[in-house]
Amino acid sequence: MPFRMDMDQLAWDLQNEPSIKLIKAESGAFILSFLHQQFKYAQRVSIPLPEFLEQLEGYLTHLNEHDPGRYPRSAQGYITEWANEEHRYIRIALHSNSDIPDIELTSDAERTLGWLEDM
Repeated sequence: MPFRMDMDQLAWDLQNEPSIKLIKAESGAFILSFLHQQFKYAQRVSIPLPEFLEQLEGYLTHLNEHDPGRYPRSAQGYITEWANEEHRYIRIALHSNSDIPDIELTSDAERTLGWLEDM
């Protein structure tokens, strides 16, 4: 028997699922292009936090040169938001063999980038 979408569940998913919220986010193109560049294009699973922060600072500088004030927050502010419970696009992981945290994509962000790559 084919899968049937339940309207109430679908409505909830469209409002609450991190993957869908990422696509619908006002700054979704900014977030997704940066995450894709850092992880998928570079073929990396994790990035040391200081390197990720530096790359995001450079990306923000570049974007704000072309559209001043569009992305007013600091790179650290964006990282904190992207990792919080509401967004869950990235996770900050501390591995036992290092004092330096790594940034990793969540399964929701992986799924979102996969959807876009398939389009």
